[in-house]
Amino acid sequence: MQTAAIPDAGLQARVQAAAEQLDEEYFALKEPLEEREDAGKNDPEVSMAFSRARAASAVGAALGDDKREAAASAAYEAVSATDDPEYLVDAVKRALAK
Repeated sequence: MQTAAIPDAGLQARVQAAAEQLDEEYFALKEPLEEREDAGKNDPEVSMAFSRARAASAVGAALGDDKREAAASAAYEAVSATDDPEYLVDAVKRALAK
């Protein structure tokens, strides 16, 4: 794997702002459903909003200054964003094996 240049602060700020907006949208959809037995976790719209917010957070984390922390945080957020974490883990393993 090649090391990429550190992204500029403006890009990091824009991605972080987008992730925060998507988090707010997720919470706005989930809050009215908190009283349900599943707390809204099985609602497709809530589930999709959660995945979008986590995916944006993964990108934001990947842009962090500390490479190790950025990689760990991005991986955590990316796994949280998908319904099939094994697929993502396998893809990472294949990429690292090259």
